[in-house]
Amino acid sequence: MNENFKEFKKVNKESLSDQIIQQIKEMIEKGILKPDDRLPAERELAVKLGVSRIPLREALKTLQFINVLEIRPGEGYVVKGLETVKLLDILDVVCEPEQDVLDDLKEMRMTLELKAVELACLRRTEKDLGRMVSAIENMGKNMDTDHKEMIQASIDFHNAIMKASHNKLFVSILAWFSDIINEGREKSGTIENRYKKAIEEHRAIYNAIKNRDCDTALSYMKTHLETIYYSDNNNQ
Repeated sequence: MNENFKEFKKVNKESLSDQIIQQIKEMIEKGILKPDDRLPAERELAVKLGVSRIPLREALKTLQFINVLEIRPGEGYVVKGLETVKLLDILDVVCEPEQDVLDDLKEMRMTLELKAVELACLRRTEKDLGRMVSAIENMGKNMDTDHKEMIQASIDFHNAIMKASHNKLFVSILAWFSDIINEGREKSGTIENRYKKAIEEHRAIYNAIKNRDCDTALSYMKTHLETIYYSDNNNQ
């Protein structure tokens, strides 16, 4: 048993998931938990913290969504890295038990992506357009053969728009939330014909950016993101 796990302390009954997040954050900052360290199994960790598995799962999922933790097959939750743990310092909503921080993160990402589309319409270069075209082509090549590559190509398309905004902070900030959009694509991709529709949506967004038609690009992107993040599984 890793001696570091002795550092886990039972938490108070108020704002349980927030306290769990704070405790894991502090352990990472102190170097007690390091990249690639595996957390105890949920049942064991819940006992160590003196909580039920419900608030524990909420805390772990939030940390996963902002790339502090990741789930690895056969290992469970593993510390992914230190870069994004500081993000918790600016996410004050994490400390508000009434708030759903995961939905807040999705709204934040949507807002930034839409602004990036607006800037891309104004600032895109031929090189930027080339990246978008390449991503769309790769989506088409892998649509029926390799869904993981298909999803990666879709991510590449969105990253190309981030780069086309020519705002370096957008690229960095949105990279922190990559797991959110990954999960959305994996879920929506299970719906019949969703991949084909996604390619059509991406192509429409691309054409609008190419033509510097900001209103159309924003409208297409808004619909596309709402499908990824908020649609029910039966109509994505």
